[in-house]
Amino acid sequence: MRAIRWTLDHPVAVFTTVATLGILAAASFAVISVELSPPSELPELRLGVQWPGASAFTVESEVTRPVESLVQQLNHVTSIRSQTWEGHAELVVQFDTKANIGLLEVELNERVHQLYDTMPEGVLWPVIQRSVPEELADLAGFLSYRLYGDRRPGELREYAETRIQKALLAVAGIKDVQLEGGEPLELVIEIDGNAATSAGLSSEDIEAFQQQLNGGKSSLGTLWDAGTAKKVRFDASYDSLETLKRMPVGSVAVRLGHIARVHWGAPDDFSRIRINGKNSVLISIEKYPGMDLLETSAAVKVAMASAMRDAPPGIGLVEELDKGEDLEKELAKIGHRSFFAVLFIAAIVVFTYKRASATLLIWGTILLVLAYTVGLLHLAGMTLNVLTLAGLTVGYGLSVDNSVVVYDSVQRHLTTGESGSAQQRILAGVAGVLKPLLASNLTTIGALLPVFFLSQTLQLYFKPVALALGATVLFSFLVSCLLLPPLMLVLNRRGESAA
Repeated sequence: MRAIRWTLDHPVAVFTTVATLGILAAASFAVISVELSPPSELPELRLGVQWPGASAFTVESEVTRPVESLVQQLNHVTSIRSQTWEGHAELVVQFDTKANIGLLEVELNERVHQLYDTMPEGVLWPVIQRSVPEELADLAGFLSYRLYGDRRPGELREYAETRIQKALLAVAGIKDVQLEGGEPLELVIEIDGNAATSAGLSSEDIEAFQQQLNGGKSSLGTLWDAGTAKKVRFDASYDSLETLKRMPVGSVAVRLGHIARVHWGAPDDFSRIRINGKNSVLISIEKYPGMDLLETSAAVKVAMASAMRDAPPGIGLVEELDKGEDLEKELAKIGHRSFFAVLFIAAIVVFTYKRASATLLIWGTILLVLAYTVGLLHLAGMTLNVLTLAGLTVGYGLSVDNSVVVYDSVQRHLTTGESGSAQQRILAGVAGVLKPLLASNLTTIGALLPVFFLSQTLQLYFKPVALALGATVLFSFLVSCLLLPPLMLVLNRRGESAA
């Protein structure tokens, strides 16, 4: 009550402070980032390693366990889970909340690079990825395009790599640009086992030849299958197939072309997607978390238009996914619904109190509460997204309740002819509802506290909602009890002076 009494004694100081903070908070609307989803990366990294042809026991002893020992050297590690199959191993590394996932990812890549040189032949390069909950992965998309044309897939991919990918990576806020489709052709060697045996070659000769081509590292598994034709793929590149066919194999120096068919072929997992009968390449764009989706989307479209300005004839671009456009539509829907909700509640307030001043007072405090909440979210490094907007929407209704309860109680004490000054009657009006309001608001905030004790995965869903809702409730209570009474005191004095 002392704080409320002080605000009634110093209304000018209160209005000046509230207005200054309100202006600063309102400025947050212009700088806070807008996204579909909050930053949704879990504090964990996934590491996958492939060793085609190797048994699960071999993969575990030669790959999984050494990688586990390496990961244990990282800081902030809380748990390491691994699973090994035939030809494949996967590790999930969880970190505590203080971990910087970006730095740990870089450190893990460096350590894996050193370990890879000691791994057995045939092990593929480990893949490290950050974890995103499946439910939020769909919201985390950004932009994707299809580059299409009457060209070979390889030509389309080359244009996408040299012109489009480089241009997009130069845009501020873009984290990665991935291309899918139009993979370059691979070297295919189909060894005829019967021909190799007839030429006096052994399986060791073939394996030694493989190591010669691939520098001792290959992901292809066993090359030799006696009596049958074995298709094998190499990662190395050769300009002339004729030169490769003349290469000697084994100690007997048999020409490769005499025991194998050598040609260029598409990757086994290569798939082609055509648009109106034309080949295409998918361009997927990923932005950094926290970057404004609408601004980044606009910058990407400008860069894309510039990259396509001098495109060769017959090459076109079609937009496949645009979460920026989806967000604009959602924001427009929210704006329209909020507008009609404001009109509806304003009509109820006007009908109840029959005074325009009541409507202006109540809605002024509500807008101030929303500005303070958005400002706090911005200071906390959060964004406006589907989850924080959900919290603001629920808190919006509670803000109306707090303002209406305080206004109704104060107005009743001012108009019932009670004794005492206007200031005393306003103070009595606030005192009559202060305890119930405090209890109800603290109960609401208290009900949100368990969210912060949930698992890290669940906190991604509930923490933004809880913070937005809790901040709205807190600011609503403070504004209703500390700002609304002095405003009503000033209006009452003006009314008495006019009378």
